[in-house]
Amino acid sequence: MKAETRSSLAREKGFWPGVQRTFLRAKLETKLVISVVIVAVAGLLAMLVALSAIILPQFEALEEQSAARNVERTAAALDEFSRRVETTVKDYGAWDESYDYIVNPTREFESDTFSMLALTNLDVSGMAYVTFDGTVVYSRWYDLIAQVEVQTRARDFERLLTSPALLKAAQMAESQRFYARVGDRLTAVSTARVIKTDGTGTPRGFVVMARELNSPQLKDLLKLPASLGFAGEPVKGGQMDANRYRLLSVDVDGLNGKPVAHVDFTMPRDLTAMGLRTLFVTMLASTVVLILALGVLNKLIKTMAVSPLRRIERHMQAITSSGDLVPFGDRDRGDEIGSLVRNFNQMLGQLKDLRERVEIQSFKLGKTEAAIGLMHNVRNGLNPLNIILSQVTSSAPPVDQSLIRRAIDELSDCSTDSQRRQKLAGFLEANLSAQAAGAEVMRSELLAARTHLARVVDLIGDQQAAAHERVETERCAARSVIEQNAALARYSSIGNVRFVVSGDDPEVQANRLLLSQVFGNLFGNAVDSIQAARRKQGVVEVSFTSIDFRGGAGWEVRVRDNGEGFDPAQRKQLFEHGFSTRKHKSGGLGLHWCANAIGMMDGELSLESEGKGLGATAVVRLPAAANASHLPDAEDRAEQAPDPDRISEFQDREIQNRR
Repeated sequence: MKAETRSSLAREKGFWPGVQRTFLRAKLETKLVISVVIVAVAGLLAMLVALSAIILPQFEALEEQSAARNVERTAAALDEFSRRVETTVKDYGAWDESYDYIVNPTREFESDTFSMLALTNLDVSGMAYVTFDGTVVYSRWYDLIAQVEVQTRARDFERLLTSPALLKAAQMAESQRFYARVGDRLTAVSTARVIKTDGTGTPRGFVVMARELNSPQLKDLLKLPASLGFAGEPVKGGQMDANRYRLLSVDVDGLNGKPVAHVDFTMPRDLTAMGLRTLFVTMLASTVVLILALGVLNKLIKTMAVSPLRRIERHMQAITSSGDLVPFGDRDRGDEIGSLVRNFNQMLGQLKDLRERVEIQSFKLGKTEAAIGLMHNVRNGLNPLNIILSQVTSSAPPVDQSLIRRAIDELSDCSTDSQRRQKLAGFLEANLSAQAAGAEVMRSELLAARTHLARVVDLIGDQQAAAHERVETERCAARSVIEQNAALARYSSIGNVRFVVSGDDPEVQANRLLLSQVFGNLFGNAVDSIQAARRKQGVVEVSFTSIDFRGGAGWEVRVRDNGEGFDPAQRKQLFEHGFSTRKHKSGGLGLHWCANAIGMMDGELSLESEGKGLGATAVVRLPAAANASHLPDAEDRAEQAPDPDRISEFQDREIQNRR
């Protein structure tokens, strides 16, 4: 038991436990330096392994790619060299004079066509006309450099022309091109069947052209030190260092697809040497940088990272205890700590702004509740007016009018006695007194009704003035607001809906909170429309256009979707309160509110569609951002209630704002 205790104590007092305890008790900058040293050494080892196992093979792969490109360039150069001969021979194959000559040879045609000058202009060494049975009508071979006719190569050329393989190939194809050995020269040969210029006529034979290719020409084509060798001859590599140079050989195929020659050239192995130098220089530079960095790392970490972080921590603790969103002081630094401070201060500013906006929204909600109370007062003011008008309209005259007419008729009758006349006069006098008293009562009731009506008109005027109050606007980055709401709409939508925001990054003069709510509502309507149309792939496209808006600069934002769209005849109804194109939605309130919100920011909102099933486009027009945030003056915050003589003008302005 005592032995196990001593062993346990020995393990606790060992080397690694002591290192761990020392590391945990060290300061933050010491921990960082030790950690960086460990990571740096491990990084150096990993870098050495990576460069040795990955980078060097990559350089070798690049060298292989370079060699492959040189081979491809050689093959392309050989193909282009033979293609030029093919292009020339096709012109002579589809020619009426060639068609007539091959059955009726003439000296005049031969002197013009087979002259040294003609072949020099065509840049071909040999030319011949051959029938399909193997008869060479006429052929010539010139040395274009020496400007002499070479009979020996002409005979070799004719043997090639009468070979069964060439005759068979010339009969089967309209034209062909290949490389062949003519004597001791490699030539690009091309044939074309002889027909009329318009492409008609039975082919009577074929025309052949050949062009010599030598090493100087090949060097000029490839811009490489290349040389030619025939099949069966050894590759011309010479004595060279295999570690510094690489020998490449490209086969040149003949008529039957077998190589008739090969192109040889050497390529320096610069990339492999560069890889080794890169490995050495990188490891040396990394070691030097590590040693220098460790010398100053402790002080830099302490002065530029640890101390500012501690100050930020103390500042955050002060904000937590006091609740006062005071910005941090070190904001002029250009490094990551300065960026952290600026973002921290920006976050504090946004929190402060959100506090103010919450207060503003609370104030507006209070105004809404006040408006509800106001409408209650309006209703209370209209109730007495309704009662008074009901009493006035339901009151009957005190005496039946027929009795008054009868009394007047009896008074006008001369036969009525005096006593009767006195009674009738008294009756009429009492009726007149009753009529005068009733008129006075009605006049007092109407005056009371007029007082109540004036009070209601004043209440409505005050409410209209408050409803037309403009909100506070500021410089807003419209693209940022739109992309945030697009992301929310995309992740909250059901189905495959793609949002595309293209164009500029405009700054508009608007209320950021209201603008975000408007576009959030528009995106929600677009997603609902796409889902209602059952699209497999929904697309919502947003574009920006600079426009002239109300005598100044402005921006037009178009939100287009491929949803169900709407009938253009319903465009004005869409902004009415409670209207909706979909019966399963309560609808109408969103667009009605959006139009009013855009109008309060001095903007316009409209909808466009080509018809049902063709999608819809919401067009928002807003003024461009001013140099300073816009806050309306006190006298501009509300419109005065319109007088009765300007009702039409007021309604027109209401319609314009609603649009």
